[in-house]
Amino acid sequence: MKIEGIEKATFIGQSMGGNTAQEMVFYYPGKVEKLVLIDCACNTWKLSVGEKLSIQMAPFIVKLYPWNAMIAQSARASAVKLEVQEYLKDAFSMVGKKDFSKIFLETAACLHFEKDYRINKPMLLVCGEHDDTGNIKKTAPEWAKHEPYCEFHWIKDAGHCSNQDNPVSFNVLLGQFLRKFT
Repeated sequence: MKIEGIEKATFIGQSMGGNTAQEMVFYYPGKVEKLVLIDCACNTWKLSVGEKLSIQMAPFIVKLYPWNAMIAQSARASAVKLEVQEYLKDAFSMVGKKDFSKIFLETAACLHFEKDYRINKPMLLVCGEHDDTGNIKKTAPEWAKHEPYCEFHWIKDAGHCSNQDNPVSFNVLLGQFLRKFT
């Protein structure tokens, strides 16, 4: 942003990218104008013991799990449309098992409990109605209520990659949100 001379920006992040966008507003709130978070977990909520354990065990599971099986299973869990699942398989294959594990661990490092923290920026939070990854579908509505400037929407006929499974619905919401605050 400094190199390009950009003082403030709207950050849009899907899944792990949403966790990265949250860290941007946490550490550099003056640089963030608005947030759009797609199918991601809240970085600053307290994790249950089970969730902490799952995150700690993930690197070992990834290491032991056959990569092709993990790709196929992850794609099915993340999207309802077959063409999106195929895209995800290709994307996961390009990243590779070793780098996927690194990315997962670095994203997990974004999770830090902050009891009274609120994102004090206009925020669009969306979740696919069929998002079966982690606890996102369960926690998104509560998270939205917790945030003072959050607008929350379910994306119909969509999984974890709701912006890809149902781009028409997502783009309508995105356009409406961005126009509200210009």
